[in-house]
Amino acid sequence: MRDYMRSPEFRTQLAVTTQREYKRKLWAIEEEFGDMPVAALNNPRVRAPFMEWRNRVAEESGLREAD
Repeated sequence: MRDYMRSPEFRTQLAVTTQREYKRKLWAIEEEFGDMPVAALNNPRVRAPFMEWRNRVAEESGLREAD
């Protein structure tokens, strides 16, 4: 995530307001899942925690925020 936010595509291809919004959402993801090893992303069981978090965000902040 941090590499993406430092990338030329992020810095030059996105509007400043879009960058700000993406950063806000990416920091929320990092807060929730930042200690998860990258290798875990290959495990099909990781989908359940992601979906549970997504559903919680949808309930608290709305579907658009969750997506």
